[in-house]
Amino acid sequence: MKTEEILGLVNVIFYIAHIAVFSVLGYRQNKKHGIKSTFLILIFLLVLFFVSLQIGGFIAQIFFIGKQLTSKLKAIHDTLTIVIATLAESPVWFIFLKKKDKQTNETQNDSPYSS
Repeated sequence: MKTEEILGLVNVIFYIAHIAVFSVLGYRQNKKHGIKSTFLILIFLLVLFFVSLQIGGFIAQIFFIGKQLTSKLKAIHDTLTIVIATLAESPVWFIFLKKKDKQTNETQNDSPYSS
């Protein structure tokens, strides 16, 4: 396999990871709060995705300043872009994917100091 093909496969895997995370978050949101809330969270995630892709592309372009982009360098640039975008988005994903523990919430509510 050529380097470009391997990097293309890596890109596809990262895009599939985005689709999987968006689907899980959309399903959870729909289950808890309904379709309007799901629509809003998906719009937010898509905007975050496109902004992080722009930022990732900018950062990846810094590595190639002054170089002629061949097909191999273009494949490396695209892979760097999606990797940087995924790293930028992952903290938000973990915040949304974090499950709240029911026991923790119940013990906090039973505290005499809670309002």
